[in-house]
Amino acid sequence: MTDDKDQSSSNAYIESTWALEITESGVRFMRTHNGSVIETYGRVPHGKAAIFATAITQGFQPPRHLVQIDEHVG
Repeated sequence: MTDDKDQSSSNAYIESTWALEITESGVRFMRTHNGSVIETYGRVPHGKAAIFATAITQGFQPPRHLVQIDEHVG
C-alpha cells in the first residue's frame, strides 16, 4: 500500500511497507519490513478498512477500537 517510517523507542526509523489482503468479506492489513511480516491486523469490513488506510497514509497506526456513534435522537 504505502511505505512509511515508524519511530521506535530508540528513535530509530523502521522502513515498512503495508500489504492488504482484500476479499469479499473484508480487508486484512499486514505491515512488513525487508519482506517479513512484523505486524498483522485482523480482517475488518471494507468501510472500517477505509478508515485504517486513511490513518496509515497520514502516518498513524490503524485504530485499535472504533465505536459507532449513537443513533440520532429526535
